[in-house]
Amino acid sequence: MNSFSDDFVRLYHSLDSFMPWYFQILNPILHRLEKDGMVLGENQVKVLMALSYQTNLSPVDISQIFLIPKTSLTTIIRSLEELRLIEKRDSESDKRKFTLCLTAEGEELIREKREDVVRSLGDVFRDMDRDELDRLIDGFAVLDNFFRREGRTL
Repeated sequence: MNSFSDDFVRLYHSLDSFMPWYFQILNPILHRLEKDGMVLGENQVKVLMALSYQTNLSPVDISQIFLIPKTSLTTIIRSLEELRLIEKRDSESDKRKFTLCLTAEGEELIREKREDVVRSLGDVFRDMDRDELDRLIDGFAVLDNFFRREGRTL
């Protein structure tokens, strides 16, 4: 019988084997966006998606969630503001601070992005049999539940 440590070795090998597929196939689906000549990079999309899940995040919150250095985040925020996808809101408790939220244009773009992701995932996993797809979905639900229980959510 395997020891608990052996399970983590198996987990590592499984994850290590999967990651090239993630970066080659899934990451571009999830974290890149091209529309009407606008091209958004991975971190820009991550910021938009984070704001779609939790409104009024501060730059510090976003930096901590995605491990994006503040200097890079400043450039990302400025670019998303210029595209009118996000806006700053002054903090009610401290006028020196601000939070970020999606604009109506940003919300629409994220709605369309989610629809595109669903279509693209359908293309990628179309030939997966139903049992495999159900196990994949259940596996992500297990991970989500674990991280929520551990308090590691947005």
